[in-house]
Amino acid sequence: MDTQIIVPLVHNAALLLVLAVLYDLIPIRPGPNRFAAQAINGMIIGLIAIAVMTNPLHFSPGVVFDTRSVLLSMTGLFFGTIPAVIAAIIAALYRFLGGGAGTWVGIGVIATSAGIGILWRRVRSQRNPSHFLLLELYLLGIVVHVVMLLLMLFLPWPIAVKVLSGITIPVMLIYPVGTVLLGRLLALQQERRKSVEALTESESRYRSLFESNNAVILLIDLESGAIRDANAAACRYYGWPREEMIQKGIADINTLSMNEIKAEMERAARDERNHFFFKHCLADGSVRDVEIYSGTIRVEGEDLLYSLVFDVTDRLMAERTLTCERKRFKQILDAFPNGIYIVNADYKIEYVNPRLKEEFGLVEGRKCHEYLHDIPAPCNWCPNPKVLQGERVEWEWYNPANDRMYDLYDIPLYNDDGTVSKIEFFHDITERKRAEENQRNLEEQLFHAQKMDAVGRLAGGVAHDFNNLLSVILGYGDMMLEEMKPDHPDRTSLQEIYNAGVRAQKLTRQLLAFSRRQVLDVRIIDVNTAVSGFAKMMHRLIGEDIELKLNISTNEVRVKADMSQLEQVLMNLAVNARDAMPDGGELSIETGIVELDRAYAAQRPDVNPGTYGMIAVRDNGTGMDSETLHQIFEPFFSTKEKSKGTGLGLSTVFGIVKQHGGNIWVYSEPGHGSIFKIYLPHTADADLSFGENSTSIPVLPGSATVMVVEDDPGVKRLVCNILSGKGYQVLETRNVDHAIALAREHSGKVHLVLTDVIMPGMNGPALYQKIVQYHPEARVLYMSGYTENIITRQGVLMEGIHFLEKPFSTKKLLQKIGEILTGQG
Repeated sequence: MDTQIIVPLVHNAALLLVLAVLYDLIPIRPGPNRFAAQAINGMIIGLIAIAVMTNPLHFSPGVVFDTRSVLLSMTGLFFGTIPAVIAAIIAALYRFLGGGAGTWVGIGVIATSAGIGILWRRVRSQRNPSHFLLLELYLLGIVVHVVMLLLMLFLPWPIAVKVLSGITIPVMLIYPVGTVLLGRLLALQQERRKSVEALTESESRYRSLFESNNAVILLIDLESGAIRDANAAACRYYGWPREEMIQKGIADINTLSMNEIKAEMERAARDERNHFFFKHCLADGSVRDVEIYSGTIRVEGEDLLYSLVFDVTDRLMAERTLTCERKRFKQILDAFPNGIYIVNADYKIEYVNPRLKEEFGLVEGRKCHEYLHDIPAPCNWCPNPKVLQGERVEWEWYNPANDRMYDLYDIPLYNDDGTVSKIEFFHDITERKRAEENQRNLEEQLFHAQKMDAVGRLAGGVAHDFNNLLSVILGYGDMMLEEMKPDHPDRTSLQEIYNAGVRAQKLTRQLLAFSRRQVLDVRIIDVNTAVSGFAKMMHRLIGEDIELKLNISTNEVRVKADMSQLEQVLMNLAVNARDAMPDGGELSIETGIVELDRAYAAQRPDVNPGTYGMIAVRDNGTGMDSETLHQIFEPFFSTKEKSKGTGLGLSTVFGIVKQHGGNIWVYSEPGHGSIFKIYLPHTADADLSFGENSTSIPVLPGSATVMVVEDDPGVKRLVCNILSGKGYQVLETRNVDHAIALAREHSGKVHLVLTDVIMPGMNGPALYQKIVQYHPEARVLYMSGYTENIITRQGVLMEGIHFLEKPFSTKKLLQKIGEILTGQG
């Protein structure tokens, strides 16, 4: 790098910095909004620019370099538009008079430098230029001088190439640094001027406050303790005129020794302590308790100690008496075994005893409703207004924050100043309440469980025998209807008998569903598809005067369920909703996936936290009151007329949902309709099934051998007659022992064992294990109206088990046998 270029540029930058220092000595201080002062400032800076331009680097004839770009950019940044424009005009005129090949480029440098500084100031208007970081000043220097080098391109091309190749590196090394140095110098000058102005204003304000203040103020010499000044209030308080006051020392009025006074003054001077209590002597010889706030203050270039003096004699005497009484009162409250706190008329906590602090962490000084309930206004149920009017109140309060119950006793507390506060005693009764609640719940649960178990056992017992009877009635009825001609005079009567049997079958199934003793054919079901498909039938069920709306979730809602039972649930809820809207209305069904958390489950003992598929059925019908809601899932409870319902609809829904491991929740108000929400455990399994296989298995004449094992003679004869009539070879058994003996003696194949599940001596599965020892080729079809979980797990049919529910039709029996024998079941 050519030192003949570097050295002149450095000299020129140094000259600029020297002139900037001299500029600070000029007495003119332009105000921020006075045009004349700003114009004078601009002219002075313009003259500085000329001085800088008189000692440039002469790079080539008519092409010179100096630091005017640095000066003018900083002028725009620190002094604003008017000074920068005036200074730029003066500099431009001087450069124009200098002439040469670079005249217009030099004028362009002047204009752009000032313009960039002004623009930077406007863009950064939210910051004081004196607070600019060095990096920002350096960045501004880079921008200004990159623009300056770009302007060199407007020189004649040979000169421009020579200039850029020779001057670029020196300029970019020196001028941005010069920009940073000049910027920091101007910033320091501005800060110093502001400090001087602030100090002058502060001293003027201090003198005014000191003289006119009603508080007692003394100014004390830090070394000797002499009173250097005292305001009018101090003279009035102590009783000496000002001339005498300033002739005294602090030891003349303070009862402490001089050494003690000196030590306290040094602590105040070091700012270790600024609050004191002393005893001061007055001119009349009396001694008063005073409270003093003290610290150092600089007055006319000298550090003094100021003291603000307040007479607290009467206050301290009252406080000593009150403190003694409060100490005794507090000792009593602190020792109390129950929680206690005191709140004033403004709901501000004045005292909390250790027991209650341990319980709630209450803090004195906070308002009770803000701290305990995080609300800005007092609670609507707060007893404070009654207590503050002199009434005693006893009440119970549940705190959700710690899940505790308290018995509260509020007593008015009359203060010496005539105000009334409230003292409140806390007694934790949570365990007692929980014990009482648990006792009630246990009694209710025991009673309910006993009732449900009794009904369930009754239902199971009735179903087992009654379904056998129904199997015979419906089986022979079905056979007779198939054989009887349509115009037979007895066909109508027979059809009524058959229809009554079907209704009895439905009633039995409802009892089994309620008692959770039915057999479920569980598949993975998409609830969205199931609800959408069932909605087609629901339109016919609810009638045209009720509008059906579906709100199907966009997510797949998969659950493990028996499709027929799920449809039964939807049908029962739809029928109830229809009956609740006799004049028409709106029925909506919504599906979705919900997360039932621990907090939700904690309030419902029979609910496990987890992910559930939800079905919500809502109507805008007549609604139900709380008493009805409490009983709606009870068997045989109904609000309908006897001819319009059995009272098993919702109990059936409840039993089905519970048997699926789910939960049901209902909310209703009279006149506002009802909403039932069903939650079934959600599954992530992807294989979806929708009920039974839609492919129909043909009922063909049989040729296989079927062993029939049934303890009910009527059912056994019915089954044997049906199978024999269709060409099957039937092995009819008398009992379990006979069935085992017949299996052992039969030389041919036994293709299928058709057995009841529950029989005297041995159940169906155990019997089948005996038979396959002799006929391993035999398959099995279980039939029953009540299984007692012998072939199920929690009521769900175990994998690989074939089951025929009693009562059954002839077609259903033959179709199920056909599925098993053809391997499609």
